[in-house]
Amino acid sequence: MDGPLELPLLSEGTLSDPVSGGHLACNPAIDLVATVNNGNALNIWRPRGQLVSTFVERNQNVDAIRWKGDGSSTPLRTTPGLRH
Repeated sequence: MDGPLELPLLSEGTLSDPVSGGHLACNPAIDLVATVNNGNALNIWRPRGQLVSTFVERNQNVDAIRWKGDGSSTPLRTTPGLRH
């Protein structure tokens, strides 16, 4: 291979809240994206920046997010342990 694989840009958009810590996860089954902002708020978005749901983990910072393989839920890891 001569160089890195170039992927075409299919669409572009913005979210109304900034993503903190680089936490962004795309749903593998349907058009949803999970982000974390302010270190402890998990947001679920539809395309075009429509906010679907927000979950705030009080007194804890979210370290990681990841969709389950079937896209059914988003486990998130906080500083003291794992939460759903």
